[in-house]
Amino acid sequence: MGLIKVTVITLNLVGLSMQCVTFLLIRHATISASDLASPVQVHSRDEIGQLMQALSDMKDSLAKVVSSVQQVSQLISQVNLSLSEQATGIRQIDQAMGQLDQTTQQNAALAEESAAAVDSVRQETTALVSTVGQFRLRA
Repeated sequence: MGLIKVTVITLNLVGLSMQCVTFLLIRHATISASDLASPVQVHSRDEIGQLMQALSDMKDSLAKVVSSVQQVSQLISQVNLSLSEQATGIRQIDQAMGQLDQTTQQNAALAEESAAAVDSVRQETTALVSTVGQFRLRA
């Protein structure tokens, strides 16, 4: 039961991570698209400097987005590895439970056979006591 909760929490984290990545990509794509949608007219060196600064800022923003996506990708890889390890653990537990079930069934069959043997010995003992009881010893 604990493994299932951990798996659900892990899957929720993966979902949240993917939502964050999607949000970041949409946000930066929107910013970039709106920045590039209007024609740029440059009339002075100051405007060229401002344009270069805006492009530099855009480059820095995109670098941050790439870094964030890489971090989320690493987290998703770690979650994937954890899920794989959990799946392996669950398979091992399933195999152990199967072996326990088989052993329990074997023990139940042996107990049933033992009970039948005890009953048979009881009947033979009763018959033997009856047979021995027919003999009289002289004192």
